[in-house]
Amino acid sequence: MAANQAGRTRRRLSTQERREQLLAVGARLFSESPYDDVWIEQVAEIAGVSRGLLYHYFPTKRDFFAAVVERESERMLRMTAAVPGVPVREQLADGLDTFLGYVREHAHGYRAFHRADAAGDQAVRRVYQRALAAQERQILAALAADPEFGPAFEEPHLGPLLERPPRTPRRA
Repeated sequence: MAANQAGRTRRRLSTQERREQLLAVGARLFSESPYDDVWIEQVAEIAGVSRGLLYHYFPTKRDFFAAVVERESERMLRMTAAVPGVPVREQLADGLDTFLGYVREHAHGYRAFHRADAAGDQAVRRVYQRALAAQERQILAALAADPEFGPAFEEPHLGPLLERPPRTPRRA
């Protein structure tokens, strides 16, 4: 192990561990501050790596932000995943509480994500659309599997909802 300039001991991380570390730092910073107030140098310093190493993993700040958003979207999917045997009404209420709690705790990151989508950032827009579609499929699958709501998905006009491709948000 080597000591860095601040006297902290660094240990060599695997590629996956380092990437995860950088994304965790990014998630924290983007949840605390707006996108424009987060600096790559700040991320690198907190992670104890060089700016060049961060750019090795993520070529631009937008790429880094898109990766953070994707990681957090996947995290939200796991946090709100269906629980077999639990009534869908209860799961939807719990999932909504989880989602709203997440938004409350990560307000800056949540706003930055939606601002980037609204501003037309294509990388973030793709992540946004995939996340929205995945969440939608997860909810619809839970509804289809529930004894109370499942029969409605056998009707020809509702069943295809589970297989449809992601929607492209309309722009005004």
